[in-house]
Formats: sequence, C-alpha cells, structure tokens
Amino acid sequence: MMRAVTAERAKEDFSRVMQLVNETDDDVMITGDGGRNYVLISEENWRSLSETAYLNSIPGLSESILEGGKGQETHKKRGTGSKSPRPA
Repeated sequence: MMRAVTAERAKEDFSRVMQLVNETDDDVMITGDGGRNYVLISEENWRSLSETAYLNSIPGLSESILEGGKGQETHKKRGTGSKSPRPA
C-alpha cells in the first residue's frame, strides 16, 4: 500500500519518512506543490523494479519463460517430469 505525505511534512521529518519506507517496505508518495509528486522507495524495491524492467526489455524473454513453464506443466501431467527418486 502506498502512503502519501506532503512535501512539507517530508521536509520536517525526512528521517521518519525513510524509517517508514524501511520498516513497512511500503512506498511513500510525497505530494509536491504544483501537482508534481515524487515516490520514495527502498533500495531493494528499486533494484527489483530495475531488474524487472531490464528483463522485460529483452525481446522474446517473457514468451520463452512462459513457454518453458508450459512444457514443465505438460511433463507433470504426463508423469514424465524430472522427479528425484524416493528413498526406499
């Protein structure tokens, strides 16, 4: 859930806003004057978004992953998937 704070409030207690982001893993929208807003996110969330954007930029990668997943489902249904032998 994204929380919102005014730019004035964020300026007053920016350390508290950062603490909120780190403790809750929620993003915080900082509402600015003139209709411009900003979003503060954790580094972990930033890295995740950046990685997702990069992977989505590779032509055909998403389709390839989806096709690979369908093949695994087919093997599972037929009972031909790779299974580890069960201990005796």
